Amino acid sequence: MVWPTRREVVLTTIMVLIMATLTAIFFFFVDWLIRSGLQLILGFFG
Repeated sequence: MVWPTRREVVLTTIMVLIMATLTAIFFFFVDWLIRSGLQLILGFFG
């Protein structure tokens, strides 16, 4: 078994944090678009 070097662990951790942040931002905007669309539709028919 080969353990990762300190540099590999740091780089992998940074990449995971970046990807998690980008995913959170993406789903925030998807949620915002769906919420805005539903409010528009419900406002139009309500």
